[in-house]
Amino acid sequence: MNEEREYSPKRFAISAVTCPACHAKINRDTKWCESCGFTGAKSLDMFGDSPPPLLPLLDVADFWSKKEEREIDTSIKRFNKRFPQFHWKICAVTLEANVSLPLFGFWLMNVCPLAENETAEDREWSVLLLVDARTGRASVTTGYRSELWLSDEMWNYALRETVTPFRRGDSGQAVCAFLKSAQALMEKAWTRSQKQLSHKSQ
Repeated sequence: MNEEREYSPKRFAISAVTCPACHAKINRDTKWCESCGFTGAKSLDMFGDSPPPLLPLLDVADFWSKKEEREIDTSIKRFNKRFPQFHWKICAVTLEANVSLPLFGFWLMNVCPLAENETAEDREWSVLLLVDARTGRASVTTGYRSELWLSDEMWNYALRETVTPFRRGDSGQAVCAFLKSAQALMEKAWTRSQKQLSHKSQ
């Protein structure tokens, strides 16, 4: 991938707030993690396969039934009706036990080619919910523009909504519960931003 493109591993490394490798907090203006030395470019060589384009719903692990896929699609549309600038990528995979889910998600966001009619700016507004079908683990990876809206703590709060449905084997409802929680958090973030804009204009 060309490092000079607007959407690049380097750009992601600069804009990140949490290192995907060691989870240490890093400043937005740093080019690598001071804790472990990770850079976005390093993620390109970590996984050998060439992944497919990131679709709104990509079930590589054959994890969801058709009914669950319809429920998830409805939840995505409900979110996008309120916040159309965000592009959801929800992907189910099966990973080896020693693979870091956040790091794999970071790699997918950097390496997956753009889908048909998807632009580099669309990818920057993307939010990837990655689910490991083998363990039920889930992680969130955000694009350059979408990461500004919710903190890692807020995304983790939304992820906690998936725990109970996953434990009872209801993986479709787990994703829907996550999306519902994420939308509620986004509503609060939007309201907060509007108040700040209003305050500045006075």
